[in-house]
Amino acid sequence: MAGQLDASNEKIGEFAKDIKQRHLDLMTAIRTLKAKEDQTTATWSGGARTAFDSFMERYYFQADKLNDKLLETSEKLVKAGSQYEEQDTDFAQQVKAQVSSLDLPAL
Repeated sequence: MAGQLDASNEKIGEFAKDIKQRHLDLMTAIRTLKAKEDQTTATWSGGARTAFDSFMERYYFQADKLNDKLLETSEKLVKAGSQYEEQDTDFAQQVKAQVSSLDLPAL
């Protein structure tokens, strides 16, 4: 027997809101890291600086891309929550209609 899904548009919306907040927190953390990196490497020069800058540039690109996917996921969750609620309402109405059609005639 399948498990019961306990979800609502409200719960899904709250979860999506939490994901959006984490997205903002990650953006802040990335900016903070960038500022600290700039302070740390301000006096560096040569090949080590170039290699480190190249590595960090790739890191920031990947972090931004991953964080954008996180935001995209939250937006899809909001949409899915709305669709879930609509389907749940539709199915409840269909079940109610079927139940009422099963009434036995009076004796």
